[in-house]
Amino acid sequence: MEVDHYVRNSEDLKEVIAHAKLDAKNLTKITQAIYFNNYHDLLGNDETSDIKLLELDHDLLKEVEAGSILTFRGGLNDKVCLCSRNKTYEIRNAEQTNSMIVIPDLLNAERTSDSPLKSPEKGSINKSLDRSLEDDEVENTQEALNIPHEIQHKHILKVFYNYLEPRQIQPQIKKIYELLKLTCYNGPENEDSINKKHLFTKRQLFTASQCSAAEFDAQLEKLRSIKINEYIRILDYAYEFRVITLMTNMINENSWKLNEVDKTETISALEDIVPVEILQAVFNYYTIRDDETGKYEYKEDMVCRIIALNVLQEGLKFHIDEFLDVCQGGLPEGMKMDESYLHGIGVIDRESQIPSIKGLFEGNLPLNLQNRLTCLFKAKEKWTVQQITPYLELFTTPKMQVSTLLTKYTRSVSENGIRYYQAKHK
Repeated sequence: MEVDHYVRNSEDLKEVIAHAKLDAKNLTKITQAIYFNNYHDLLGNDETSDIKLLELDHDLLKEVEAGSILTFRGGLNDKVCLCSRNKTYEIRNAEQTNSMIVIPDLLNAERTSDSPLKSPEKGSINKSLDRSLEDDEVENTQEALNIPHEIQHKHILKVFYNYLEPRQIQPQIKKIYELLKLTCYNGPENEDSINKKHLFTKRQLFTASQCSAAEFDAQLEKLRSIKINEYIRILDYAYEFRVITLMTNMINENSWKLNEVDKTETISALEDIVPVEILQAVFNYYTIRDDETGKYEYKEDMVCRIIALNVLQEGLKFHIDEFLDVCQGGLPEGMKMDESYLHGIGVIDRESQIPSIKGLFEGNLPLNLQNRLTCLFKAKEKWTVQQITPYLELFTTPKMQVSTLLTKYTRSVSENGIRYYQAKHK
């Protein structure tokens, strides 16, 4: 229903002051009359329906004040995320106890006063009832009512009954990983068999992602992605294992110490077997450079994990000691396979009749926390915090660490001085 666009005047102002029993001497000379444009402004009209109220934490506020862009990300079937330059937030719709009215160009009390005594002091609060005429007291109420007031007319843009509440989460990268898995690189001889429609540039992947630009770059590095002919690719595990084996074999062949690996010689020796761009990328991911000597050393944990991934199969069990022996045989002399390197890719059970390890890859587990916990406790009855952490890091936030998640969703028991976590309900 439309309302008449009646414009309030000075007589209306006097009437309101009298009915409200206000002291006109305490009012500033500028009065603001506020209007709804029409009845539908209560809920927002077509022009304001896309205006939302967003809560900002300290970090987001600093981003906005610095002129940075905040971006909402998500496909048709995704839950929307808010991304800054380096953080990702899930968005929840929260209700307000009181409604909030948005009025463009509304003036506060300090800006409506012309008294020099009313200039705001640094750090002072907004004293909306401060008098602006203290030096010129008007004793007669009627005289006060006759003081000329400038009436400014302001229109309500929208009334908010809820707002968007951001909560920082881990970057959502599963979609990126699933897209890259469609065209895993398995050597130049197999490139003709891939579907070229499933190749993606970095820009295309970022558009499909639900994370900030900084987190996106970090996740591409975590996946050990490689740019091949302008497209972002990841290596097939078996092919990556083959490349690493060729590279690390050169340590024994050349009698190098573990911290004296020569990059130039390694790539030169293998460039006829593996494309140079692959050798360069894999070498950079798997090694650390010694600035003093200019030589390199392979990262033991990464080398051990790729060898373990080549042996492990999802869901299949291996005798743990036999498995470790097989993996150890593929390592250069001086490296040692440690059980801690298997966290996130395999479940070790030394308490059963036959000590075993079973492949359980974090990237293949459900994205729902409760469903993931069900899978974890089905695979193994009890876990230490070190064992289960790689499987739960996806659900952590600055205020909700793995230990907090375990306290909330599991029950703990102590055996022989070691704390384990089990399903809350069996």
